[in-house]
Amino acid sequence: MSTEIERKFLVAERGVIAHATEPPVAIRQAYLATGKTAVRLRIAGASAWLGVVGVRAGESTGYEYSVPVADAREMIERLAVTPVVEKDRYRIDDEAAWTIDVFKGDNAPLMLAEITHRSRVEKLPRPEWLGDDVSHDLRYQNVYLALHPYSSWRHDG
Repeated sequence: MSTEIERKFLVAERGVIAHATEPPVAIRQAYLATGKTAVRLRIAGASAWLGVVGVRAGESTGYEYSVPVADAREMIERLAVTPVVEKDRYRIDDEAAWTIDVFKGDNAPLMLAEITHRSRVEKLPRPEWLGDDVSHDLRYQNVYLALHPYSSWRHDG
């Protein structure tokens, strides 16, 4: 089991992905169960994991287990209770290791930056490309995005 403190932010400067330190990884994920606890199946590149995650903004408790990619594809097709969320994941090393998710399909053009801390006292770097903190906004959790895609939200402005 692992407990981590995750911070999520909107990305204010889309061009930041040009500074990725590695090629992006294509991710497809869907949920086999949702609620207080979510069971997620994620395929990332040539690997797949089954994850059991406690859903709570800002902090997550989870368990992950490797599964064969073929099994993961079949489980998503046959057992998923949510639509598939697709995104490309980039890594940016800018004073710290950031993960940038560029969502596809019904969640485009959403871009989220995430950083993980081991404790609440760690100092958080604030690169110029970072937008609003949405760590405690449950709408930006992947399980919410699977059930309520970003394209269906009301966007003022």
